[in-house]
Amino acid sequence: AFTRLLRQCTVTQSFSASGLPHDNAVAETFFANFKKEEAYRHDYSSEQNFRKSADTYIHFYNEVRPHMTLAYKTPVHFEELYG
Repeated sequence: AFTRLLRQCTVTQSFSASGLPHDNAVAETFFANFKKEEAYRHDYSSEQNFRKSADTYIHFYNEVRPHMTLAYKTPVHFEELYG
């Protein structure tokens, strides 16, 4: 059912190559942090409430929260310096 829904919405699923677990490390790290730092800490009363929370977290993650792997810079700042 999930795969059918994705096709109906013209979304293509992406999978890591077999035997290469680090292919998608950045996305895996983001979603692990999102769940731990945001999603599991709230009870959402509506889809709109969840979407607002996700948007706020994405802004925080990319523009406010320093990342150890980026020499304690935010992704936006790191991209400005080295992109």
